[in-house]
Amino acid sequence: MDSHVLGGCHEFVGNPESGSRQGGPEPDRGRPGLPWIRSTLTPQPGEPATRDGNDGMDQRDTQGSPASDAGLEQLVVRLRDAEDRLRAVTQQVRIGLAVTGPDHRYRFANQAYADLLRLPTGDLVGQRVADVLPEVYETQIRPRLDRALTGETVSYELVTPAHGELQERRYAVTYQPGREESGEPEVTVVVQDITEQATTARRLRDSEERFRAAVQAVQGVVWTNDAEGRMSGEQPGWAALTGQTEDEYQGYGWSSAVHPDDAQPSIMAWTRAVSLREPFIFEHRVKTRGGEYRRFAIRALPLLGPDGSIREWVGVHTDVTEQRARERRDAFLLALEDLLGRAATPEEASAGASELLGRSLDAGRVTYAEIDEATDSLTVSREYLAAGMPSAAGTYPLSGLGPALDHYRRGQPIIVTDSRQDPRTAAFAARPDTLAMRTRAMLDMPLVRQGRLVAILAVNHPAPREWTREEVELVRATAERTWDAFERTRAEARIRELNATLERRVSEAVNERNRLWAVSEDLFVTADFTGRLLEVSESWTRLLGWDRETLLRDGYVHLIHPDDLDLARDQLEALQRSGRSVSYENRVLKQDGEWRLIDWTLNMEPDGGRLYGVGRDITRERAQTQALAEVQAQLHEVQKLESIGQLTGGVAHDFNNLLTPIVGALDILSRRVTDDRAQRLITGALQSADRAKTLIQRLLAFARRQTLQPQAVVPAKLVLGMRDLIERSLGPLIEVRLDLPADLPSILVDPNQLELALLNLSLNAHDAMPDGGRLSIAARVMDVGTRTRSGLAPGRYVRLMVSDTGSGMDADTLKRAIEPFFSTKAVGRGTGLGLSMVHGLAAQSGGLFELESRPGEGTTAALWLPVADEQPKAEAVQPHEWLGTGRSVKVLLVDDEDAVRTVAAEGMRELGYEVVEAVNAATALELVGNGLRADIVVTDHMMPGMTGADLAGELRRQQPSLPVLLITGYAHLSPERARGLPVLPKPFRPVELAATLSEMLAAAGR
Repeated sequence: MDSHVLGGCHEFVGNPESGSRQGGPEPDRGRPGLPWIRSTLTPQPGEPATRDGNDGMDQRDTQGSPASDAGLEQLVVRLRDAEDRLRAVTQQVRIGLAVTGPDHRYRFANQAYADLLRLPTGDLVGQRVADVLPEVYETQIRPRLDRALTGETVSYELVTPAHGELQERRYAVTYQPGREESGEPEVTVVVQDITEQATTARRLRDSEERFRAAVQAVQGVVWTNDAEGRMSGEQPGWAALTGQTEDEYQGYGWSSAVHPDDAQPSIMAWTRAVSLREPFIFEHRVKTRGGEYRRFAIRALPLLGPDGSIREWVGVHTDVTEQRARERRDAFLLALEDLLGRAATPEEASAGASELLGRSLDAGRVTYAEIDEATDSLTVSREYLAAGMPSAAGTYPLSGLGPALDHYRRGQPIIVTDSRQDPRTAAFAARPDTLAMRTRAMLDMPLVRQGRLVAILAVNHPAPREWTREEVELVRATAERTWDAFERTRAEARIRELNATLERRVSEAVNERNRLWAVSEDLFVTADFTGRLLEVSESWTRLLGWDRETLLRDGYVHLIHPDDLDLARDQLEALQRSGRSVSYENRVLKQDGEWRLIDWTLNMEPDGGRLYGVGRDITRERAQTQALAEVQAQLHEVQKLESIGQLTGGVAHDFNNLLTPIVGALDILSRRVTDDRAQRLITGALQSADRAKTLIQRLLAFARRQTLQPQAVVPAKLVLGMRDLIERSLGPLIEVRLDLPADLPSILVDPNQLELALLNLSLNAHDAMPDGGRLSIAARVMDVGTRTRSGLAPGRYVRLMVSDTGSGMDADTLKRAIEPFFSTKAVGRGTGLGLSMVHGLAAQSGGLFELESRPGEGTTAALWLPVADEQPKAEAVQPHEWLGTGRSVKVLLVDDEDAVRTVAAEGMRELGYEVVEAVNAATALELVGNGLRADIVVTDHMMPGMTGADLAGELRRQQPSLPVLLITGYAHLSPERARGLPVLPKPFRPVELAATLSEMLAAAGR
């Protein structure tokens, strides 16, 4: 602001609302919006001085009285005039001005301030800044305004956010601190709108970033030169590319990083472009920081000043190494394809390819060798030779390739930079014959087709040479394409040869066809789509009985089974519609009325007029397939049952070992406890254990793994003895009928298991007759002459039949009835093992189990059991309790299960036996070896290291008459594996063990 406005310097010190000025007249308060002005006035020419220029206060006389009234009035007028002019100036400028104090309230604000900040129309004086600019006050204004009030000049960029239709704006804001005459601080606010400048700057930065990204995307390096074309200043891109320092690339120093062959041409072309002020476009090779030469395309443009003079040059180096390599490769391959396409023989192809590759790579020698594994040879017939290179043509044994042959056969190229330095080839390269071939560098590319080495393309050079990856790939492509040309030319040669003999071969083929039609048992036919047969082979008459004339006259429609006509029609339509061969089966009528199943394959002429077919009689084959499927299904069922049996047998064995100490302990406690309540509990536990024992026996019976004790049994006597039990089990609503001939022979079976089986069958019948009915048990003698499909061996059998008049079973239920755990009963009402146990008993007894049933017609279960060769033994009376032996008997007890051994020993001691325990067979043998003399041995069968049967054999070699009892929970201990020793199956009670021992001791005379 010009100083003559007030005739001197000025500063803002207050506003009209701040009260009266000290020591001066009160200005006009009708002019709000301007600060009070304290000025040092310089008198205008011809005017008397009215102010003291030293302190800026009103001039007063020494007594403190004001100056003359006229002088003061003149001063006020001039002051108001200056204020008017200052107000006019501040309202006209486009810079926002405002003044605020410690209370952050406006004391002054010009119109530009409100316009720039897009504030509502109205006087801002007296308003709080926080209310006028609430969105930016706390974050941008208040902290900086507080700093300015402490005396600090603050400048910053204020950003007002977009609001509604108003966009974001940016302002340059300066806070200039000051003070009123009272000493109170105030801040002058200067605001300029810099939105457009900021936008322009941002766009410039974005443009620079895009340019930088574009240069990086094309692998470019940006550099600049001065107007004279000399590189100067920092060039980070060039330094990063070449590794040159600033001192090294200054001026034309950059040319030292260019390939020696390209450096001078680059400088000459660059100098010419600079002198002509035209774009510089060039290519050369640059040595990169890593020492590798790479090819770059260069483009540089001059940047001109306003006067048209060149300010500087800006250029970009773009890496085109791979691009140029691809272009050279593509050009080479195009030329190779053209050359190979014109080759008529393999020799022409190999010669042309070798020469083209040799000239392209500037190689000394290129050979294409064919491999013949049958003769163990390698043949080079054509080759490319540079001047002075000797020929390698000839045939060589493959064994001469040495270890390299394995690499070739795996399709691995052999690349040698210097054969005299490479440890793989140094010895070979030193040989006189190799030296004569002048091969220092070599690139051998094998070609493997269908796992067989067929050719090697070898490129040799007389001097050491680094082979690039692009050169290796070019040699590989040449080898592959040349071999393809070999195959093509050979195929074309064969076609030419075939064409030359076509007539002869056609004649031979027709004769062969006629012979085939005459002798083949397949039905050959030519027909049309209307149902006519145009030609048939002689096999039609041999197989179907129809003569040729009848077939050609009557056609083929009447020969097709009525049920197969739709299928045949659909297949013919599909053939006619698509033109592709069809295959299907249908039944064809023989002259004698029999139907034969024929497998047809039909095809059609290209013009669609005729069809050709061949049919094969598969009647017998299909019958055999069906029979085989039935046998396989039966085998599958047998295998499934066998697998389930193995599983259940193993589970039952483990349960036997678990139940033995439980049953034994409960049995011992039952004799020791006198309390009635405890006795009832023990009795209940024993009953549960017995039921568990019965369940395990059923599992073992199904699995055919229980230790059966077959003996001669009179079936009628056994069934009659069970009648009361069966009737009580079935109840009064079911009538029991028996049909048992008196002359039935004895059968070989375990009587206990047979009783259990009959009881299970009876209970199943009871469940099938909830409203009552009739149960019949009958028996008949059956003679089987030959082995049946079910596996029943020839011999005499008693067929025990249990029949009911119940609900019966459908086919699906009948099929699964003997599966273990399969049950149609409600949950908790059956184990699903009853019929499985019966099936297992029959199979293990050498017999058969059959089920016949239909819904609503009842069920018949039949047990086939072999007739015994011996008579039944007289029944022995077995005591229910064993009260002791009456004398001391020493028992050696061997069992690896601690719980079983402990309970058995305790039970035997309680019954008067002297028991010596051993945890395994080895311990038992050690005890006997140390002098133990036992009266009897009780041993588990399955133990680690040695079985009980093996232990018995060892002991009996020392004491031949020593009685040995096997106790086992093992599922399938056969008499053969037990070696004739008596067996007591687990679980057992101590009294049962004692009774068995007593019998064995009595039999042994001890």
